[in-house]
Amino acid sequence: MNVKPVIFLAFANDHSSYLQALKKERIRIPQELQPLVDERLCELVVEPDATVDDVFRVFNQYKDRIAIFHYAGHSEAGGLHLETEGIVNQLANATGLARLFGLQQNLQLVFLNGCANNAQVNLLQQQGVKNIIATNTLINDDAAVNFASAFYQAIGSKATLETAFANAEAYMQTTSGSTDMRALVWKSKPENTSQNLPWEKYFTNPNWSIIQAGVFYGEKPKVPIFIANHPTDLECVKEMTKHLSLLSRAGQISIFDSAKIAAGEEPDKELKRQLLNAAIILLVISPDFLFSPETQEIEEIATQRHRAKTATVIPIFFKETDVRGENIKIPDYYPDFVRLKGLPDEHEKWFISQWADKDAAYTLIARKLRELIEKYRK
Repeated sequence: MNVKPVIFLAFANDHSSYLQALKKERIRIPQELQPLVDERLCELVVEPDATVDDVFRVFNQYKDRIAIFHYAGHSEAGGLHLETEGIVNQLANATGLARLFGLQQNLQLVFLNGCANNAQVNLLQQQGVKNIIATNTLINDDAAVNFASAFYQAIGSKATLETAFANAEAYMQTTSGSTDMRALVWKSKPENTSQNLPWEKYFTNPNWSIIQAGVFYGEKPKVPIFIANHPTDLECVKEMTKHLSLLSRAGQISIFDSAKIAAGEEPDKELKRQLLNAAIILLVISPDFLFSPETQEIEEIATQRHRAKTATVIPIFFKETDVRGENIKIPDYYPDFVRLKGLPDEHEKWFISQWADKDAAYTLIARKLRELIEKYRK
């Protein structure tokens, strides 16, 4: 049984008041926490467009395993602004959320990285939440990202909550160049803003750290694989899935592609969720994939995660394009991922479509992936 603690990162944006830096935060926080994941000290769960139903689903799915809940997005005294299917976000009532958090036996920290939400602290404390970080004013978007990144950088180094908060405080003071914290708040805030940091800590167990979470490793976890493809390249996805089926049956991997989206689910949201939680991302390269605007966001997130070293991105060169071959010079304006080492990697058989024996190409790809998966599981 796997009882590793879970760090749940929930992000919610508002299309009528869009937070540009939120995408940056959902990349940088997992990057800072990756050392804990590599040591199998915790598991990360990322909800990129969190709704009320998403929050409840994750808390129930990982019942009593969630150690840290981090929220990033708009908030206020009365609750958190979570996403809906419409344009306007839904205010998730603070009292109801506090009751949900209070039901979690091992929840150690609730970090509300939104604007002016410290009025929720009393509700959380009444429900037994031990440690809380909240804000006392409107916060600058980039400042929110920087404070959270500095905090989780320390958590990723196994620091206590107290030390991590002090690290974030020191970072913000260092980068602002003075003790004047007014630059950290939203630009519309009046001039009489407090000189104190916008974030406040309410800790009853400040010495908690992830190494006190009582990790029991249990079985080695499955390695989540995300296959990104253009709809015209489904043949490649089917063949790769078939050649990796023994690993799936052995419980070593889980594979997600767009064909696995169930009826009634939101395709874009589910693709983004799976993409942000995958350990290995396979990009099926073809002219349709490379030049289609439909795959642009997938390419962007995959590239960001590869740079942050929170996922391994591998191009699978399916159909011929001008990004591979003898004496090929890739144009500067092409996306970065086409320069990554991809598969198949046999000289002069650059693309699967060039192989006379397609099964041999897929077998080679499966063998290389199996070697990578074995490294992950060790």
